[in-house]
Amino acid sequence: MKYLVFLILLFFTRLSYSVERTDAFVIRIYEDKFKVVSPKKYDPKMNLIIENMTLVKIIGRVETLSGKVIENVAIKSSKFKSVELKVGKEDSVVFTPLVPAAQSIQLEYNRKPYEIPPKK
Repeated sequence: MKYLVFLILLFFTRLSYSVERTDAFVIRIYEDKFKVVSPKKYDPKMNLIIENMTLVKIIGRVETLSGKVIENVAIKSSKFKSVELKVGKEDSVVFTPLVPAAQSIQLEYNRKPYEIPPKK
């Protein structure tokens, strides 16, 4: 009986573990951090969704590391913006918040969700 309870608990704890994944890049902007969720693999019709969870308007730029501007964005408080990423698989994409100013966020495929700055 003890073994049966142990196996049931072990089985259900494995099912409850999940990793957040999407088919697009998602950046959630909070007052004190950025949370980034990346897709598993490259898709030529990839999108970037930027969610503003702050109380102020966010102005930023989506560009490649080589400096090619994909789009400038302005996102009101509690709103989101979707940007189509028309870049090759080799090109790295960066989101740079301009107002309020913050560090650039490089987007990478097949990475677990992460925060900037990282959790302490």
